[in-house]
Amino acid sequence: MNLKRVPTGIPGFDELVQGGLVKNSTVLVSGGTGTGKTIFSLQYLYNGITKFNEPGVFLSFEESPTDLIRDVANFKWDLQKLIKEKKLSILYEEPTDVSEFTKRLEDEILKIKAKRLVVDSTSVFGLSLETPHEVRMRIFDLIRLLSKLDVTTLLTAEIVGEDEKGLSRFGVEEFVVDGVITLHYLAVGTTTHRTLLVRKMRATHHSEDIHPIEFGKAGLVVKPSEAAFEV
Repeated sequence: MNLKRVPTGIPGFDELVQGGLVKNSTVLVSGGTGTGKTIFSLQYLYNGITKFNEPGVFLSFEESPTDLIRDVANFKWDLQKLIKEKKLSILYEEPTDVSEFTKRLEDEILKIKAKRLVVDSTSVFGLSLETPHEVRMRIFDLIRLLSKLDVTTLLTAEIVGEDEKGLSRFGVEEFVVDGVITLHYLAVGTTTHRTLLVRKMRATHHSEDIHPIEFGKAGLVVKPSEAAFEV
């Protein structure tokens, strides 16, 4: 079956997943603090708008729009300009109000005719719920809604502790999404490396290697796997 793909435009990544994410899929980007989850996700939206003419929505439960715009200023991504042009929307929801966010999110997606979405993060979203089962059901309900809205989505999740074996905070998110990308710090001797691994990607022949990632002048870059432990 020849599936439609949504390229991220992130250098070195799309060739790992047959040219991009499956259209209308939902992919989890998980990792510890400072591994690059938010940058990866914002770069996906920014490239979607500037390279592929696909508007996007960023829903944040953690950082304000002002903070997010500031975070990527060094990459010369003019998010404010894209917001004024109604190609990008950044929504901020207080963690205590997450039960009411879906209607606002749906309205914003339809308003700017978004094709790409980021929800940052399911870890904060889930903290307002009672049990892992409830987290799983609410995320499943969200994914079902998004599939009807014709958007290709990245969800971020925090891994608590770099030595944790789980792929998300609650241990359920990875089971209801179509793909999982994990970002890590690795220590080799006295040197630390950021790395990326595609752990799961439905309907996709994907790389199973560990790939180093770097932050350049224009954003995140995924390097070939053979460079993973070069010092």
